[in-house]
Amino acid sequence: MISLQAAGLGIAAEGFDTPLFRQRTKEYAQKVEQPQLRISCEIRKELSKPEGIEIAAQGERHWLKSGSGYAFYDSIPVEGREQIIASVSANRDWSCVTAELWDVEPLGGASLEVRNFNLLGEVFRWFLPFHEGMVFHSSCLRCNGKAMAFSAPSGTGKSTHTGLWREYFPGVEMINDDSPAIRFSDGRMIAYGTPWSGKSDINHNISAPLEAIVFLEQAKENSLCSLSGKEAVFRLLRELARPVYPELLQMTLAFLEQMLGAVPAYLLKCNISREAAELSHSLLEVVK
Repeated sequence: MISLQAAGLGIAAEGFDTPLFRQRTKEYAQKVEQPQLRISCEIRKELSKPEGIEIAAQGERHWLKSGSGYAFYDSIPVEGREQIIASVSANRDWSCVTAELWDVEPLGGASLEVRNFNLLGEVFRWFLPFHEGMVFHSSCLRCNGKAMAFSAPSGTGKSTHTGLWREYFPGVEMINDDSPAIRFSDGRMIAYGTPWSGKSDINHNISAPLEAIVFLEQAKENSLCSLSGKEAVFRLLRELARPVYPELLQMTLAFLEQMLGAVPAYLLKCNISREAAELSHSLLEVVK
């Protein structure tokens, strides 16, 4: 059993004791007396579909719902038949989860270590709405005790821009370069590091009040403007992994509205330059 704490929430994970998992979660390793999330994972040679009625499917992913909670499974064709390669069942608030994995590495797929680690990250994403939070696709940093989240579609240059901050300004710490957790706590929106940060593996177990959300667009000239709530919500929706379950979707959208009511949003059209970083850095003097 591995005990973690991420975003102020305790996790008890059984069946995740691999070198990769330990390395990627070492900053978050902490003894937890009463974990909010308990998850177990087993590797099996044969998997069956979890119980429930299928409500949606996309690609290899199938989403189910049952009277006791939620479930999903992934399947691929192998030698002319459907092979279940992942099976996950959760209770109604995703606090108790059981998972099974089938090894796809011999078929050219990801290793069990990688899938095991990523599985917990996905479960954590669906668990957060029940604790006034969500995972926000952004590169999030802390400077002068304030968190700034830079968001845009993949490939736009989020990590490049936060890299300019680290190059030019002292005291900058990365919270998470891809998937920080945002939670409402003590009357404020707080950005937290999580172990799951995309390909970069840049994250730290730190937190700070989220003072601004900055959406990035590539441009030849640098400019910065504030966004209305309606303008910001459209951009935010592009960067959220929206759950297919209506209840979770409603919770996520309600939290999104709450976040935009508490945190100002901006649009930064920028190139790769110190001037661009200085323009967004100036927001630290504007936000409270």
